[in-house]
Amino acid sequence: MRGLAVGAMLAAAVACAAGCRAAGGGPAQLAAFSEHHVAVRITSTRDSAGQTWIAATFTPTDSGLHLYSKDLPKDGQGGIGRPTLVEIASAGWRAAGPLVASAEPESLRVAILGVTFPVYPDGPVTLRLPVTRSAGAGAGPDTLSLTYMACSARVCWPPVEDRRVAVRLP
Repeated sequence: MRGLAVGAMLAAAVACAAGCRAAGGGPAQLAAFSEHHVAVRITSTRDSAGQTWIAATFTPTDSGLHLYSKDLPKDGQGGIGRPTLVEIASAGWRAAGPLVASAEPESLRVAILGVTFPVYPDGPVTLRLPVTRSAGAGAGPDTLSLTYMACSARVCWPPVEDRRVAVRLP
């Protein structure tokens, strides 16, 4: 059952990557910032079926850094690590499906802790979220909540948790 769900999510990500475009032909830039050794770029696109997607690309600014999987519990494992997440934090929009990652997580065993973490391969990862307008939503700015944590084999940077970003979704 889990394999089917993962397959469906990957198919959605591939479909969006191949067919998601903003009105001008490319992704619409919504916001960008850099914090704790990760540059984040947020865009929106619309696929060929008319579905709006929010995409956040998390790019470590140093080589050898990885990000934790979206599937890691919000409080990490034993309090260690934080998942990479994109969430809707305002009433104007709501998720229309699951969060989809551009990469499959790998298992990273930290022997000294006796814990295995799901992490994305070193380098950038893009998370995509299908969204829909909520009934009765106003025309004001919308808010996204982002969470992530970057680590290497030797160091982890402090997590960024519930980083609020104001955007105007089309």
